[in-house]
Amino acid sequence: MKFRPPHYLNWHNIIASNPISLLAALTISLCIFAIALGLDRRNTEFGRAALRADVENTASAVSRNLTGRIETDIKDAQALAQRLLRERNATSDHLRHLVEATFDNHRHFTAVALAPDLSISQIHTPEGISSADASLPFDVKRLNADLMDTRDKTSPSIVTGSQENHLTLVVPIVLDDQTLRQPWGALAIVIDKAELLKEAGMIVDDDAGRPSPVDLTNVNFSLRDRAKPDYLAFFGDDTVDDQSPLTKTLEIAGSRWDLSLAPKSGWATPPGKPVSLPAISCIRCGCAHRANRGGDRAAFRAQPKYCRTENA
Repeated sequence: MKFRPPHYLNWHNIIASNPISLLAALTISLCIFAIALGLDRRNTEFGRAALRADVENTASAVSRNLTGRIETDIKDAQALAQRLLRERNATSDHLRHLVEATFDNHRHFTAVALAPDLSISQIHTPEGISSADASLPFDVKRLNADLMDTRDKTSPSIVTGSQENHLTLVVPIVLDDQTLRQPWGALAIVIDKAELLKEAGMIVDDDAGRPSPVDLTNVNFSLRDRAKPDYLAFFGDDTVDDQSPLTKTLEIAGSRWDLSLAPKSGWATPPGKPVSLPAISCIRCGCAHRANRGGDRAAFRAQPKYCRTENA
């Protein structure tokens, strides 16, 4: 006595036995996949829009904080200039006392140069009055050139690109309204750029023990003086120009600075958490599997059962 095994199940039997179920499963799978692609595309678009909004908010914060910090510096420098003018006949020690208070409140000031007739007479640093041959972190000859370049101006101005790692704030000193066209002299304040960014809240200040209010962790940025288009950026990194940056113009002390920002990871990076395609795939496969199982059962019922045969 022998047993004859059944025929093995195959796709031809499944399709032949239950084509409608298979077609329905395939249709459902395609629909789910199309929906998943649409959701993923929409999620990517929303993410890129959110990324651009974040960069725009950062640009606005940089503009607001940096402009506000420099405007405060200019007001304080003008107040110091007028006080020095009123007390210009005071002793050197008294003038030093006035300047010291400015350093106490402006840690980013590297030096304050007194320049009656636009010729430097004294250079004050946080450590004291500097001698002519002292080693300073800036170029005194270039500082004199900055003063001469602004001799026709009667309002404060900021000179960029003349000092390495520093800016120069020039504040004219006028005697009265009749002499506005010819300033009595000027203050030339040398500003440390890195310390300025700290004071403006753009770099974490370890000494202050507080987080930076402007988060530059995920962006590259640069600042250029529009009056000097051939110069390198005086703040930040020039490579941001190759990243299709968002740009913004800052109006500071009569100057126009171009601010450029771009995300470090680029604009095309998939943002955030995408739609859960694995989960959708599981649902899709589950639907297809259920339909296939129905076909399997139908095909199995159509197969011949084990039967017994007699030997000849």
